[in-house]
Amino acid sequence: VVGKLNQFCYGKGSCFELFGLDILLDEALKPWLIEVNVACSLSSSSPLDKRVKHMLMTDLLHLVGPVPFQRGGDRRHSATQAPATGAGGASDVDATAEAGVG
Repeated sequence: VVGKLNQFCYGKGSCFELFGLDILLDEALKPWLIEVNVACSLSSSSPLDKRVKHMLMTDLLHLVGPVPFQRGGDRRHSATQAPATGAGGASDVDATAEAGVG
């Protein structure tokens, strides 16, 4: 696993995993861990659920800070190298689409 990770994951934050925690609060607001889900569901059953999960993924991607994938060139990014528009904004997607990539 480590060999494949080193082969395909370049730079800090290029690989991550999301866990789901089920927590119960008692009368004193003391948290109790019920279970940890390694394959948590991101499907939405209500508008509130959709909004919560959207914000979760937004925060997760801001924390991880992925960099855009560059085909054909050097895919290794240094931790200090930032994409041209910040953290992979819409203009990165537009530029990729205009170049006929993706």
